[in-house]
Formats: sequence, structure tokens, C-alpha cells
Amino acid sequence: MLEHLYLQNKAAYTNTKTKMVGGDTNYNRLASDLLKPTTSLILSIILRRMMEDNGITDKQYMIAGNYCLRKIKDVTNLDVVILKEAYEKLKTKEIGDMSVAKISKIEIIVVKFPKLGPEAAIKFYPKEHNTGFPTNEFSLDSLQKNGELVHDDIGNPYYNAIPCMKQYAEIEQKIVPNGTNGLRKQYNMSGSPDYLIDEAKVKENIALLNDIKKIYGKELEDIDFHILKLQSYLK
Repeated sequence: MLEHLYLQNKAAYTNTKTKMVGGDTNYNRLASDLLKPTTSLILSIILRRMMEDNGITDKQYMIAGNYCLRKIKDVTNLDVVILKEAYEKLKTKEIGDMSVAKISKIEIIVVKFPKLGPEAAIKFYPKEHNTGFPTNEFSLDSLQKNGELVHDDIGNPYYNAIPCMKQYAEIEQKIVPNGTNGLRKQYNMSGSPDYLIDEAKVKENIALLNDIKKIYGKELEDIDFHILKLQSYLK
């Protein structure tokens, strides 16, 4: 862990040094940045330790969601897809502030870390090895076979740039009847027609795709196409 803090502090030093212009030394900013690991780094370390303590290998889980954006924003909670047998193993353990909840009729484990912030948590979503969301293209099996998982500095597997982009672009628009008032737009996750989302979620995904473009744009030929497609839904 100290090595990771060193690397992060080195980055904070370099970042602050570039801002020391016009007589503004920014020492207060430097002091606040140093020795202050991000929430995403702390959660990553905790997750890896939880997996190791319970005999769960890096082939049995992955971090999904916006973790791939932690280079430009602090990720305050982790969405972890985990194989069902490993999930059941976790359920038998006493792990801090752990609870079992249901989201869209799916049971998940939520471990909260209030000392890190009100939203700090790790959420575990049980899946079969060949089942993913919104389509099976996002299953552990598929992502592992296609080489679309990479590991962070702590050793946790997560989406690389391609599924990171696709997960936010997977939205379909339909025109459906709106009672006696004609027609209206309806949005759902591609491949999951019953999983409806609203216009605010479409806007959120456009923003996330733009963030992905900032980091991985050179690697993703289709990123502009996906952004323009979602933007066209809002016209």
C-alpha cells in the first residue's frame, strides 16, 4: 500500500508543480493532496483483501461500471460482478457494515464504509459465468475470453476501454403510444427491453462517454458514433 501512496503522492507533486506559476506556490493545495489516497484506491485495496481472505480468485469477479474512469474522477463505490458460488461464500461472512438488498428483484450484497463518505460502498452482483448485463457480451466468461479485462495496480480485474464504452452506449430508443396524447419516446438498455431508463440516464451516459473519450479516445474508433447516437435521441 505504501508503494501506491508513494506513486500517488508523486503524481500529486508533479500535478501541483505544473500549477506553480505567476508566484502562486500552491503549498496548501500540495499539503492537501499528499498522503490522501482516493476513495477508489482504498476500496480497491479493501476489495482485493476481501477476495484473498475468502479464497476468491481474480477469475471469479470483476469491477464493472465507471471504475475505468478513476483516472479523472474519484469513484466512491464499486459495482462488483461475482460468480454465484463466490457470492454465497461472502454471504456467510461477517464483513463490517454488510447487508443484503434487492435491486430490480435481484439480490445483492452491499458493504458500506461510512468513514470514507456517505456513498462509499462495495456492491456485489451475483452472476453465472456466462451471464452478463445488459447482454451476455458482458459476462465474465465473454470478457475473459476476449481479453477485455485488465487489472488495476492492486490486482483487481475490471473492464478495459472497449466494454467500458459499450456499457454506456447500450441504449435503445423506441416510440410508443402515450395514451390519448399521441406518442412518446421510451428508452431501455439494449438486449434488456424490460430494463427501462429515463432521459436523465441517457444524458448521464453521454457525459460518461465523453469522459471515456478523454482517457481512451485514441483507442476507440467508435466513441464519437456512440455519443452522436445518444445525443440524437434527445432531439
